[in-house]
Formats: sequence, structure tokens, C-alpha cells
Amino acid sequence: MAKYKELYNHIVNSIKDGTYKTKDKLPTEMELCNNFQISRQTVRRALIELSEHGYICRIKGSGSYVTWSHSEKKKTIGIMVAYMSSYVYPAIVRGIEQVLGAHNYGIDLAFSHYSLTTERAYLQRMLDLNVSGIIVEGVKSGLPNPNIDLYQKLINQGIPVIFINNHYNTLAATSLEMADEKLSYEMTKRIIKIGKKNILGCFKYDDIQGQNRYLGFVKALLDAGLPIENNNIFWFGDLDTKHENVFESYSSIMTINNICTRLADADGLIIYNDLLLDIIMQRAKQKKCIISPHLALASFDDDNFAHGNIDLPFISASHPKSIMGNIAAEEVLKEIANPSLIFKDKPNIITIPTEIQSRNTSI
Repeated sequence: MAKYKELYNHIVNSIKDGTYKTKDKLPTEMELCNNFQISRQTVRRALIELSEHGYICRIKGSGSYVTWSHSEKKKTIGIMVAYMSSYVYPAIVRGIEQVLGAHNYGIDLAFSHYSLTTERAYLQRMLDLNVSGIIVEGVKSGLPNPNIDLYQKLINQGIPVIFINNHYNTLAATSLEMADEKLSYEMTKRIIKIGKKNILGCFKYDDIQGQNRYLGFVKALLDAGLPIENNNIFWFGDLDTKHENVFESYSSIMTINNICTRLADADGLIIYNDLLLDIIMQRAKQKKCIISPHLALASFDDDNFAHGNIDLPFISASHPKSIMGNIAAEEVLKEIANPSLIFKDKPNIITIPTEIQSRNTSI
């Protein structure tokens, strides 16, 4: 362990066990140098990190003072997901609740509906309640997020933040995700292998899942020597929606309609998730669009709820659902038990293994 980290951990532990109380002045830099037999540069690095993480306040000409609050945290874990329906979210929440309940933690559940405003209000409430930790699906993870300051404030106050399905590249926190790029590459490759060449792709532009799934799609096309056709790639998002459902936004409706008109001449479609695939199939039937009998489909989540209108051959990458919920709860408990794990230098992405399932096909 680096010498500055040893000093950092010593001071953190001394603050947590009450040796140093709120507003107490720490020993001077020179005293810390002598006590720990380390250089002044090493001491300053430790103090800077302690200040960045909210443990101390450094006042020029006066010294370093403890700012950490010793108030007891509420034995509650905040959980925020996009919405709750018959899709993947109930199983995720049940998986979380199963582990937390066994450790006598309560939950505070909220739904963002992809709204940055809702996300900010919830994060502030979690700060005010002084919860023990939060498990959250970030809003618009593919774009710069104005709520990063509150996420960082939670971390600085020693509240673990565990992401599910996505993460923010600018925030050093733990996240649990599918191998989105790899899975998209593999499914596109399977579609190509059975002779499909005119393949459409549809992805969500404002979250990191959609961007990674797009990357896997185009890499598979390039590796197969197929061209990247701009008019074969469709994007949807919720920046302009006033509805709770992202698929009801103006841009999403236009994207869905445009895809439906292309189903006659396409022989493959790689799509963001099963829910969107189901909506497209419903819309195509309503509009009496021609669908090529040779169309092969690939999607994500393998959710039975969304399969009702799909009678074409398709493959789908299973969402780990309850397993993801279990691991998310275990990770937040681990960081609660060992606060030094909360503070990281970069995002800690944990990939949950999953399988590609074949439906109505041998692809």
C-alpha cells in the first residue's frame, strides 16, 4: 500500500472510531511527517484526498479540521430504477430486497422515468435522510449528467453508490452491467453467419448501454466486410418526451415508424431491447407494414413479457435480473462494512455473465 494511503486510512479510521471528532484539529503536517516517518509531500497528498472525500477541511494558515459527521446513518438503502412494470425491474428489485432483508435493511424505492429532475430530487432526499447506501440506474448515462455533484456528495459522505445496468465515466463508483458490446457483436455475427447482409440496427443514444450495443453491432459488420449504411442505423431517446414511457417520445415514435417501413427489404434487425422489439412488431401489424419472411431478429433482455407479438426467428441476450439485484445488494453491504472501498480512482465495472437465447430459431 502506498505510504500516503496508509496515513489516509489511519486518519479515516481515527475519525470513524471517534478519536478525532467533528471540528477537531488534526496534527500539523510536520507532526504527521515525524509521527509516520514520511515526507511532507506524502502527507499533503493524503490530506488533499481526505479533503476531497469530505473528511476534513484545510484552512490556509490555520490547519486541517475534521468535517465528517458522526451522525448515525439510517439503516435504509435507496433504490432508484427507471420504472416498475412487468419487464426486468421487478426481478431486479426482488433480488436486492432478498439480500438486504436478510441483513435487516429497509429500502426506499423510487422510479426516475428517465427524468434528470426526478433523479436530482431523489439523490438530495437520500442525502437528507442520511441513508446507508444507494443502488441506482443512472439517468441518461451516455450524456454529461448535471447530477454528478450529488452522486459525488453521497460518496464524499461515505454513502456507497452502486449502479446497475450503466455507469457514468466521470464518477468513480461500482457498477453491475451486462457485456453489452460483446453480446451485440456476438448476436450480429450470428445473424451474418446465416447469410444476412442488409441488417438494420436500432439503439438508444442517451445511455451507455445503447452506445455499447451500437459499437458491438458496427464492429461485427466491419469484421464481416459489410458496409456501415447510415440509413440502416436508427436512434431513439427521451430528451424531448413529456411522457413517462421513453417509447412515447416524439423522436421514438418517428424512429419506430421509420423502422416499420424498412422491414420489407431488410433481412436482419439488431435492436436495443425486447420491449422495443415488441412495440415495433405491434406497430408494423397495426400499420399493415410488409415484413420480410426472411427477417432475423436479435435483441436484449430475453423477457417473456415482450415476446407475445414476435413470431419471427430471433435471439436475445438474457438479462441477469435477480442475480444482478443480489450482487448489487452484496456490493453495497460490502462497502458499508468497509468504507475505504467507497473511494475509488476510477469506475469499478463488474460484468454479470449471461447467455444468448434462441427463440423460434436455431440461430
